[in-house]
This record gives sequence, C-alpha cells and structure tokens, in this order.
Amino acid sequence: MDKEKAISFDGVIKHIGWGRHQQLWVLYSILLGIITSIHILSSIFIAYPIPYVCESPMEEYVAKNCNQTIWNTSATFEQFKLETNSLDHCHMFNATVNSGSMNCTNWDILTIEKCTTHRFISDGSVSTSIVMNFNITCDRSWINYMLQSMFMVGVFFNGMIFGKLADMFGRRTILLLMGCSTMLLSFLTAAVRNLILYTIMRSVMGVFCLTL
Repeated sequence: MDKEKAISFDGVIKHIGWGRHQQLWVLYSILLGIITSIHILSSIFIAYPIPYVCESPMEEYVAKNCNQTIWNTSATFEQFKLETNSLDHCHMFNATVNSGSMNCTNWDILTIEKCTTHRFISDGSVSTSIVMNFNITCDRSWINYMLQSMFMVGVFFNGMIFGKLADMFGRRTILLLMGCSTMLLSFLTAAVRNLILYTIMRSVMGVFCLTL
C-alpha cells in the first residue's frame, strides 16, 4: 500500500468519531467486565462457611439420660479437641456400642468414627450456601476449590474460542452473545442443586465470561 493511501489507527478512530454509539458499547463492555469480576470473586459469598456440628445418633441418648448435649461433655471435648483448641466436628462416638450399659462418665468405652451427617447452624446472616447445599464439610472441603478451578478452566478456553469467533462474526455480535449467555447462566446456576451439574455450569459460565 502506498504511503499516501495508508491510514493509521489514530486516523481511523478520528474518522469514526466518538459518539453515543461508541459510548454505549464501551459502557456495555465495562459492565461485562464487572460481572466477570463478580463471578470470579463469588466463591467468597456462595461458599460462605456456615457453622456445622456432627449429627451423632448418640445425641438423643445423652440428652435423655445425661441431661446435656454430647458436645458439652468434658470427655467429648478432650477426645475431639484439635490443636486449635476447637471441637472436631468431623468425628463422632460409635453409636453401635450398647448405650444402655454406659453411664454419663464412661465415654472411654466408645470408639470414634468419621461423622457422616452434619447439622448446619445458621447465625441468621446467611440462610444457605453451596457448603450447605452440597455438604462441603470436613474431607469434602476440596470441592469448593475444585469448583473455583473449574470456573477458571472455562475462562482459559474463553479467549481461544471467542477470540476466533469474534474474528469470524465481529466483536459486537460476540459481546452480545457473551452478555446474554452470562446473564442466563447466572440464573440457571443459582437454581442447580446437583453437584455434578453445578460444576459443569460453573465451567460453562467461565467460558462465556468476558476476559479482560
């Protein structure tokens, strides 16, 4: 191309101008970026650590015969105490032992096993989270990190997929597609109560989020 006919990028921008149409698209892109940031940081809120205790079958026996809850006994505290001086809610007394032969002090005859059911205790500030919905407790705490990682895997593929599509169909078309898809997936993901499906939805969400 001759130098006389060559047009610089600044020249193109100057020729197009800066009007309401361009301003709206810039604002739309900024909003998509904000929504993406919210989704990236959302694990702080959607995985709010609601307190929980082990729901032991021994609770009913202790409450009835010892006039106290199983988690308030000094023996229980000493056996389940962690290095942080807090209770370990991931284990419980083995309820298969003949409870009728024991009193409220001989806890040592009971063996300890892994807790299989937990009861969540909401403080009123948060009514639910994925910790409660998917029972992300004790040795299942890795699920929360896996969900965030799967979202970032989707973000990784975002550039490769939509970068190519943007070259084929135009930036504006792809931006509209990403915006509408992100909003739709946000509502659908919030309604999912199956862990596998939720993981897939989070990954797809990452694909459609705008990468900055």
